[in-house]
Amino acid sequence: MEVHIQPITCPITNIVIWEPKIEENAKKFSRYLSDYEELQILGEGSFGVVARCRNLLDNKVYAAKKITLGVRSLDFETIQREVAIVSGLKHQNVVQYYTSWTDLTFAGGRDQLEQEEGLRMDDDGSNSSLEEGPGNTNNKEKQQLPCLYIVQECCERNLSNELLKREGNMAWDEALPVFTDITRGLLYIHGNGIVHGDLNPSNVLVKDNEWKIGDFGIVGNSFGDEEIEEEFKGRMYDAPEDKVDFKRDMFSLGMILVELIAQPGTVAEKCAILNGFKKDGILPEKVSGHPLKSLALKLLDNDPAKRPSPAEVLDDITA
Repeated sequence: MEVHIQPITCPITNIVIWEPKIEENAKKFSRYLSDYEELQILGEGSFGVVARCRNLLDNKVYAAKKITLGVRSLDFETIQREVAIVSGLKHQNVVQYYTSWTDLTFAGGRDQLEQEEGLRMDDDGSNSSLEEGPGNTNNKEKQQLPCLYIVQECCERNLSNELLKREGNMAWDEALPVFTDITRGLLYIHGNGIVHGDLNPSNVLVKDNEWKIGDFGIVGNSFGDEEIEEEFKGRMYDAPEDKVDFKRDMFSLGMILVELIAQPGTVAEKCAILNGFKKDGILPEKVSGHPLKSLALKLLDNDPAKRPSPAEVLDDITA
C-alpha cells in the first residue's frame, strides 16, 4: 500500500522541505538504527538531540545530531545553512562533518532517555523537567515530522564543562594553547567567508588535545538577517551591536579570553565577571594584571572596527 504524506513547506520561503512517497512497510525503516549503534545521549541543543554512536560498518565512533524539521519558522533555513556550510569545512580546529540525511522518524535512544529519567538535559549539562521542544517525541504532532541526521566528529568534552570541572584551576600555560586553537579555527572559518555567530565555550570542543569550533546551529555567510540577529540578543558572550559579521565573533573571542584568564570557579562567578564587564566595563583583577590585557580590551572594544582580526590576534599571542 502506497502512502502519501502531506508535504512540509518552509513558512518563510514556501520551499517544500519534505515530500515523502514511501511504501507503508518502509515507514519503520531508519538508516540511523540500521547503520549505527547508539551509545549515549550527549545532550540537547536548540534544535534537537546529540548522541554518541558507533558506525556498524567502520566501527568508528561519531556524534549524531538528530534534528526535528518543521518545528519553527527558522528551523529549516537555519539547519540547511548549517549543513551547507559545515560540509565544506576541513580544519584541525573545526569539528569535522561527515554526512547527513533525512528519515521519517526521530530514531534512537531519546525515547529511552525520557522513559528512564523523565528528564531533559539542558545545554549546560543540568537536568530540568521535560518540556515541549524540538525533538520532544511526547508531542504527537512532532512525532509525524521528519528528522534530519548530521553525523560529525565525536569530541570528548566542551570547554565550558572543562573549565567548571577545573574549578578555576586551569594554569595559563594550559589555557593559552586552548585560546590559540580557537583563534586558528576562527581564522579558517572567517577565511571561508563564514561568521559563526554563537562562539562560546559550550561550542568549543576537544579531541586528542586539539580544541575545535563546532555547533554552527545559527550561522551565516550573509550579513544583516534581522531574524537571525534576533536570535543572538541577550547572550553572555555576544557583542553589544546587533549586526552579524566577523567582528561579532571577535568580541565573543575576547569574552572567552577574559574567562580563560580570570578562571571563574563557578557559573555564578563566571556570570558576574562577564556581565560585570558588559555592564560597567570592569575587568577582574587577574585580567587587569595579565600580559594580554591590552589584547582583551581591543577584542572587547565597543567599536567593531577597532577589534583585531584572528590573524592579528595570532600575531599578538605568538610574538
